[in-house]
Amino acid sequence: MKKTQLIGILNCTPDSYFEGGRYFEHESAIEHGLRLFEEGADIVDIGGESTRPTDSSEVCENEELARVIPVIEGIRKQTDRPLSIDTFKPAVAKAALESGANLINDITGATQPEMRELAAKSGAPIIVMHMKGAPHTVPEPLYPEGMISQICTFFQQQIGALIESGVERSQIILDPGIGGGSFGKTPEQCLQILKNLKIFKSLGFPILIGLSRKSFMQKILKKDASEVLSTTLALNTMATLEGANYIRVHDVAEHRDILTLLEYMEVV
Repeated sequence: MKKTQLIGILNCTPDSYFEGGRYFEHESAIEHGLRLFEEGADIVDIGGESTRPTDSSEVCENEELARVIPVIEGIRKQTDRPLSIDTFKPAVAKAALESGANLINDITGATQPEMRELAAKSGAPIIVMHMKGAPHTVPEPLYPEGMISQICTFFQQQIGALIESGVERSQIILDPGIGGGSFGKTPEQCLQILKNLKIFKSLGFPILIGLSRKSFMQKILKKDASEVLSTTLALNTMATLEGANYIRVHDVAEHRDILTLLEYMEVV
């Protein structure tokens, strides 16, 4: 495995905060997923529900399945490259794995026993993300003076629960959950997470960073999501140099160039 894996985002939703409904139709989603691999993605992460608290609504299980399963099956017919399912619903994750997905990306941090049991039975790697609230809600931000320790405590609790459920340590990937909205962090706290990646690394598990074009950069710079690619590239470069093992992004080709250069320089 490369030192840093590049995860390409494939949102099969009509209300993604950056891509909108660009890849809502199955054919366009399949084409885009394959294109992400061509651009240099190591993994493509497929999601069927936007969890923004302001202008997205909860998607029922059947609708989410209808959005993602045909896309997973369509991509799988043309490549055996790794696919991840971005969902917090255990039934959707199970169907996705049965259709050819390889990883589970759970933004609720494997807090549901059914998700932990699925990871244990399937042996699939599981991305455990920290979030303050629940999907589609706006929680109070974490206390700045204790945020890092709060996230670490959450990770330790969930690692324990996963191992108790039969999940191997080698399956677990940690994501500190950079972002506002349901993730419950202010722009300043998002940057604080980036400055303290080594603390999360000390827990002994691979770290995933997902900050691509997120609103905290827009708020700081007073720019739209379409205008913060350069900032995304800069912060992901910083995260890579600080030891992030996975970078989850919309713009794969640009990030692949950066990772190729950093690997050429032998600094990662």
